[in-house]
Amino acid sequence: NDPDSRSGLSGPRDPLDGIVSSYLESLQAGEKLDRFRILAEHPEDGQEIIDRLEAFIDLDGPAEPERPRMRGDYTRRREIGRGGRGVVYEAWENSMDRRVALKVLPAGIAADNRKFLRFMREAKTAGQLSHPNVVPVFAMGVKEQTPYYAMELVEGETLDRFLARLKDASPEAETPFGKKDDVRYFANLAEVFAAVADGLQHAHSKGIIHRDIKPSNLILDRVGRLRIL
Repeated sequence: NDPDSRSGLSGPRDPLDGIVSSYLESLQAGEKLDRFRILAEHPEDGQEIIDRLEAFIDLDGPAEPERPRMRGDYTRRREIGRGGRGVVYEAWENSMDRRVALKVLPAGIAADNRKFLRFMREAKTAGQLSHPNVVPVFAMGVKEQTPYYAMELVEGETLDRFLARLKDASPEAETPFGKKDDVRYFANLAEVFAAVADGLQHAHSKGIIHRDIKPSNLILDRVGRLRIL
């Protein structure tokens, strides 16, 4: 049996997937890449490898000006985050005329059946949730053997960044919860985190466990609501 057929991918495994994956692993280890090195190391397939890599990252070295990239119904605009489970872009959902956050699993990693299935399961699971403190998933799909899903684009700041700023703020400084020296400030904080707990309970009621709750996965939106990513 072809392992790709079980993951929803079809056809033989592309030999370039392993090369792209190795470059992505080098980047995660902190190594710099540039297009000239790739072209020198792979004279026949170098440009194809560069094109695949640039779907997710910007390589060093001279290049044409950045232009929007299409992925299905979405036009990618800029990278806004990355981690071990994918890259997140601000994108435009063409059919709905709205901005979204588009999470993409790089092609080299998507070639791994287990990671592919885990990514798609994550999207489908999150799409079952509907709570004001949980960032919703709008849609999911696979384009050119690359899985992705679209979420609400939340304007705000992750809790880890907010706390770093708050640490150095004076007691008189205004925050979304009031001034730090005001007793109401602590009551507001308690309410905000209680709402997050409600969001988690909503997930638990659906049989879903987040498994990675931490400040960088909580975002404070423009109205002072803390939401689970």
